[in-house]
Amino acid sequence: MDSTETNARGRRKNKRKWTIVEDDELIKAIYELSMDPKWKCDGGFKNGYSSVPEAQLAKSLPGHNLTAVPHIESRVRHFRTKFGAIEVMLARSGFTWDDQRKMVQCEKQQYDDHCKTFTEAKGLYGVSFPYYDTLSAIYSKDIATGENVEGF
Repeated sequence: MDSTETNARGRRKNKRKWTIVEDDELIKAIYELSMDPKWKCDGGFKNGYSSVPEAQLAKSLPGHNLTAVPHIESRVRHFRTKFGAIEVMLARSGFTWDDQRKMVQCEKQQYDDHCKTFTEAKGLYGVSFPYYDTLSAIYSKDIATGENVEGF
C-alpha cells in the first residue's frame, strides 16, 4: 500500500462536499420518505431507511455515487442537528425566524453567548438555511427544545 492511500483514509481526510442540487434532491427524498409510515416513527426514521433515498438519488443524480453509508446518513444527521439547533434558538427570547431570508435573526452578542452553551448552533449566524420549512414538516415533533418540561 502506498502512502497516498494511507493519507486519504481516516476521519475527516476524505470528506465529501455536497452541492446545492444534491442537498435539494436529498431533502426531497427524505421528505417523501417521511410521509411513508413504513419508514417514519416517533423518534425519526426506522433502521435501514437510508437505502430508500440512496435508490432515489441514484435515479435523480446518476453518476454522483451517493451511498447510504457514509454519505446520506451523515448528511441527514447534519441537517437534523442544524434544524434542532435552530429550533432551540427559536424557543428562546430574542431569536426570530426571517422567512424572507430563511435565517435566524438576533444580536451577534446574543448568538455568541448562546453558542457557548449550545455548540450545535455554531455556523448558523447570518447564514441562510433554506430547508427549515421542509425539515420542520419532517422533524418538528421529534426535536426536544425544552418547552413544556415539567419538574417532579
